Amino acid sequence: VASVPILPPGFLYLLRNSAIGPQLPGKRAFNLRFLNLESERLIELTQQSIDSGQPVWFAADISADADRQTGVLFPDLYDRDSIYDLRRLERSKPLDRFDEFYFGITTPNHAMAITGYDKPRPDEPVTKFKVENSWGDKSGEKGIYHLYREWFHEYVFEIIVHKDLLRDDERSMWRGRPEEISAYEL
Repeated sequence: VASVPILPPGFLYLLRNSAIGPQLPGKRAFNLRFLNLESERLIELTQQSIDSGQPVWFAADISADADRQTGVLFPDLYDRDSIYDLRRLERSKPLDRFDEFYFGITTPNHAMAITGYDKPRPDEPVTKFKVENSWGDKSGEKGIYHLYREWFHEYVFEIIVHKDLLRDDERSMWRGRPEEISAYEL
């Protein structure tokens, strides 16, 4: 399941010859089939997967708003405006997720696993997720990162969950014929 901002949500896509695989000796690229959904739905599926006892593989842009020492993943983690005096150079409108993805400013560049979440009250949404990273125990809190919901919306682009977690309409789409796209369309 993905949340690719430059593709319409609610459709099944097939990306032929992805970048996954060919960097390994003797391997060819994989075709990727994904259901494109809104990021809020990815959050719901992630929570459901954790509740069912299954961790969630995900891909995100780990280069943005991430503190590798503390493991905090939160938008606006750094005060860039006052440091670089960006107020003087303020644009009429900051780039949104669509534009940042379209111009290649943000893109999934690292994969990790979500193994838990923090939900202070049962009637409120998840506030942050527990992430296990592969960079060893010297990164984050002994390899653990704290991914806040706001960061998820901005920088998480793909998750893998079991198809049984999909709603009936989503499973029906999954069984359908995908629209083929090329890497150039991403």
